[in-house]
Amino acid sequence: MIGYRRFYLRRHESGKQDDVRKVVMAELRELAKLYQAFKELVGEEATVEDMFARANLAELVQSINLVATNNGTEKHKQNFS
Repeated sequence: MIGYRRFYLRRHESGKQDDVRKVVMAELRELAKLYQAFKELVGEEATVEDMFARANLAELVQSINLVATNNGTEKHKQNFS
């Protein structure tokens, strides 16, 4: 359902339909990585809905930090100066 909604929101973007599909697939892979990290913190019984529950916000933040860092350093650092 999440993938369908992401694709539906991007369907009118300029560019090829195949490019939109690839972008959505990449976004879903990132979401899957985040969900795997969340499950490691909370436990295997955690669902995707649990990941977005307000009560689990602290665990979600920790999961984002795990996915976004590599041995304590940022994976993709952008320079905005």
